[in-house]
Amino acid sequence: MELNEKQLQLITKELTSEISEEEELILESELQENLELRRKKEILKNFWFNYFPKTHSHQIIQKTEAKLGFHIQPKPALNFGFFYKIAATIFLTVSLSYITYLHYQPKTNVTLNEYVVLPGEVKEFVLSDGTKV
Repeated sequence: MELNEKQLQLITKELTSEISEEEELILESELQENLELRRKKEILKNFWFNYFPKTHSHQIIQKTEAKLGFHIQPKPALNFGFFYKIAATIFLTVSLSYITYLHYQPKTNVTLNEYVVLPGEVKEFVLSDGTKV
């Protein structure tokens, strides 16, 4: 016989200690009637307590927090705000360095040379890039 949904829920509630007295009575009666169910429950119970050890909960603290409306959010594993600050610092440093480099780079002076030749006269000169005109 397969475990039906209701039986599985009752066994789960018992293992997590969330079962009510009424549900516990229903489960006990089903366990007494069904030997196969009792065997499967014992297997689940052994597995549960071997692989999911019970943690000690502070019920007083939890109840007080619930009454006061506290919702404690777990902190994320990675703090992305910290990484954003580092990235912004690196970006700012690189940007300022590049601007400083451009500012202090020697300026190339552009000069305009004008050559005037008389009609019929041929003159040859070399440009700054090495070409002959």
